[in-house]
Order: sequence, then C-alpha cells, then structure tokens
Amino acid sequence: IKAARRFFGATSGTAAAEFAMIIPLMVMLTIGLFNMCLLVYAENALHFSVERTARCVSVTPASCGGVQSYGASQYSGPAITPIYALTAATDANCGNTVSATGTFTFMTGVSTLTVPLSATACYARTS
Repeated sequence: IKAARRFFGATSGTAAAEFAMIIPLMVMLTIGLFNMCLLVYAENALHFSVERTARCVSVTPASCGGVQSYGASQYSGPAITPIYALTAATDANCGNTVSATGTFTFMTGVSTLTVPLSATACYARTS
C-alpha cells in the first residue's frame, strides 16, 4: 500500500505528461492557422490580379498580351494556378468582365482539404 501511495502521489513527471498530451493539439492549431493565413492571402492576391487584368483589358488591351498570361503575371500569391477567363461587355456599366478560378490545398496537420477560390471583376471600357 505504501508503494502504491508513493507511485500515485508522485508529481515529478506530470509536467512532461501534460506537455505530451497538449503538444499535438498545439502543433495542429499552429499549422492550421498558418495555412488559414495563406488561404486568405491567396484569395486577396487572386482578387487583385483579376482587378488588374480587367483594367488592362479595358484600358490598354494591346499591352496585355492575353488574359491568361497577363493575369498569371499579376498573381503573386501562394502556389495555386489560376485560370482566367474574359467575358465581353454586355452591360454599359460593367465593361469587360474577367474571372479567375483556382484551388488552394489546405493542410491541417492531420488531413488535406482542397478549397476552391474564385474572383470576378469588371472595368468599364474607355473607348
């Protein structure tokens, strides 16, 4: 009985045991938070590149060289490969419409999820 009391009353390794129980959760939360920041950055970069592409196609179409190539050159986010599409103007208020789609791979530390991203922008034609 004395040995059992000594064994269950010992506290010398509790900090290490608690750390071992908490560290996997903390690592997954850190990885998830980092990837969430990358996801938001990718979405913002995609919107920025679509807006810049729509403006270029509407204002100076000769200098763009193509919607896909110009849009890809304007995208500066994490490693997704956006696909750009141009829709000709059908509305007087909204000129050329450029849209882009891409897929972001979100890693949680346990599993991997794919998140579809999309952005659309229009810019009134100047001519």
